[in-house]
Amino acid sequence: AAPERAGLHMNLALALIRNGKDAEALAELERATSLRPNLAAAWLQLGELRMRRKEMAAAIEAFQRVLAIEPADRRAAALLRRAQAP
Repeated sequence: AAPERAGLHMNLALALIRNGKDAEALAELERATSLRPNLAAAWLQLGELRMRRKEMAAAIEAFQRVLAIEPADRRAAALLRRAQAP
């Protein structure tokens, strides 16, 4: 699949999240980040979803990926701090 399809997977994931289908959204976000590893927005959504699912190690990893791509991303930095809090 081509990298330009990553946006389609991300949009589908957002629609699935809105409809309470987190497991399916997770799969779509993973596809998006696999197709375009530098798609910060997909990593951010993936981190937020992992955090909601109490999968903190995976959430931390996703937020760190966002910050590696976009070091000034305040939302990712704040969420990373929250995910790392005891």
